[in-house]
Amino acid sequence: MSYCYGLRILLISILISMLAADYPYCGNDCSTNPCSCCIYDTSGLIELSLDVNCQEPNRSRIIEPGINSNDDSYLIYQIDSCLTKLPENICEFPKIKSIVIKENKITEVPNLSCLSELVYLDLSYNKITTLKTGIFDSLTKLSVIRLQYNEIKTIEAGVFHMNLNSIKKVDLNNNKLTKLDVWSFFNITHKFCRFNVSYNQINQLINEKGRKIQTQTNDVHGPGFVDFRHNHLQIWIIEVMKSLGFPTARKLGYFLLWGFDFRDNPWICDCVLYDIMSIVKNFKTLISRNYFQVYCSEPRVELFFDMELEEFVCNVTERCPPGCLCQDQPAFKRFFIDCQNSGLNELPVHLPRRKNLHLNFNNNSINRLDNRKYLKSVEHLDLSDNNITFISPQSIDNLNSLDYLNLNNNSIEYLPENIQKLRLSKLDIDNNVFICNCSNVWMSKWLKSKEFIKDGSNITCTVENNRDIVIQDMNIDILDCRPIIISKIIIIPIIVSLVIVIIIIVICIYLRYELLTIYYLKFKFRRHVLDEFKYDVYISCDEERDEDRIWIQENILQLFDNLGLKCYISFRDGMGGEITVDKNITTIHNSRIVLVLASDTYITNSKNMIEFNEIYHQTISNKNRELILIKRGLFQSSKIKNGYIRSLFRLKLYLYSNDENLTKKMIKSMNLKFLNL
Repeated sequence: MSYCYGLRILLISILISMLAADYPYCGNDCSTNPCSCCIYDTSGLIELSLDVNCQEPNRSRIIEPGINSNDDSYLIYQIDSCLTKLPENICEFPKIKSIVIKENKITEVPNLSCLSELVYLDLSYNKITTLKTGIFDSLTKLSVIRLQYNEIKTIEAGVFHMNLNSIKKVDLNNNKLTKLDVWSFFNITHKFCRFNVSYNQINQLINEKGRKIQTQTNDVHGPGFVDFRHNHLQIWIIEVMKSLGFPTARKLGYFLLWGFDFRDNPWICDCVLYDIMSIVKNFKTLISRNYFQVYCSEPRVELFFDMELEEFVCNVTERCPPGCLCQDQPAFKRFFIDCQNSGLNELPVHLPRRKNLHLNFNNNSINRLDNRKYLKSVEHLDLSDNNITFISPQSIDNLNSLDYLNLNNNSIEYLPENIQKLRLSKLDIDNNVFICNCSNVWMSKWLKSKEFIKDGSNITCTVENNRDIVIQDMNIDILDCRPIIISKIIIIPIIVSLVIVIIIIVICIYLRYELLTIYYLKFKFRRHVLDEFKYDVYISCDEERDEDRIWIQENILQLFDNLGLKCYISFRDGMGGEITVDKNITTIHNSRIVLVLASDTYITNSKNMIEFNEIYHQTISNKNRELILIKRGLFQSSKIKNGYIRSLFRLKLYLYSNDENLTKKMIKSMNLKFLNL
């Protein structure tokens, strides 16, 4: 607030220095009555006659005067007629200085830049709807524009531009404007009498091009008087002021000589106005102007300057809990949420996203103080007269902005120990049902050391045998809190045992497939055995890989045929139309020996791995079945994802395809006792 205070003092000082300054006059000859002489003296002008045919109201013409001098200046005066357009040949008379065509049916203002001598323009009481850019270009002598009582809804950007060097008065009152660009009058670079937009429907002031007031240059704005009376303005133009570059002391000082009449608008006097009012409220005691008599329509009908600063508040409904009042109170630098007697059973999950929260949850049925995201913004928290039995330590951690906490008259048995970290100015925890034991002995020292705790010396708790004591008197002797000493002789073996157990568990998890394979090989079960197997050998390989198929044909099938073994391999013995996976699994069940050629593509093929899982469970744990695993190619066992086949490689339970003694080792592995090899 130091900035606002300094700004207020500066503005008041500037205002006092300006009180003696002259208010804008219409011209040098208006020394007695400011702005009372804005009627142009036409006594020396020659009136031009018009040829008007109401059958063609848009085709009127100026009649050439009989006697014409180069020094003659003209006026047009045509009222209460049927014209819908200005005369067609108006640009043929560039020395026209005054145009009064009112109470007609004119629908638009044409480009008048050809009339460089024009001083006075009155097109009031017509049917004009739009003022288009450029209509007043080059009219450096134009002093008065009267367009009141038309149907103007739109003023395009640049209509009132900075080159209108002589403008004194603009009347746009009693039209149908709903918004107005503030540069319509800020573009006036000299003192002027009045810019009148009263009796319109203006509900919004805009800065369409986002231009800023430049105080570092020689740009001058006004001053003058702008009349906004009897419009629909409700909300103060804070955003427009920001877009103009406000508020700075230098820029605000520019407008102390301006006049703005905002009376008779339905102003909402809420917190949006607080910053402005905190600066200008004292102006009324220093300067008296009738246009300061601005009334608010909400929250009640009252003079703007009669309201206390504390009354400029905003009621917020978004995310406000049912039955609660949520109010922005800038005078107190807080956002107040009053949920007293609202029937709450828990803290609201959501609140308006604001800082400096002051929460009153008094007299509800809240039973827990749980963590909420908004707690980090809470400065004042009243939870008195509830049914709180539990306080979350996480909620206390989040209350790092808290200044006041009231937990009086609840059912709290234990406080979280981290409540000691709160930096409070006041804490009330009286009238609870605290239980004292060895875990909260810290409360005694805490209550003694913190002066901000209300009635800290009288807060009691219950100990064994339902006896009440003052918490500050609590100590380890009263509670018989003797520490339990555990001998190192006991602790060390326990820790070592736990470490060993953890290591064993980790090893078992990591090597679970290897341990399972070792177990099966050590304790092979004799399962139910068929009277005879249909096949001696089932061969599994990557049948989609030509190299593996050729290797099988050249090194395995010829050998097994010579040994008289009946073999099955899908790519040779399978029949068209069969479901390969089902047929292969059935054949595995009907084969005494399974030979697997594991290449780098075999171990990555999901279909092969499904088949291998069945092979593993049918052979590895059965005394009557054999599994021969042949590694073909270079690949690391750590890269194998299938745990069953990976365990066989890690345990070295395989043969190499390039081993010179591969044939003998295969025959040995097959346990062919009937062969004499």
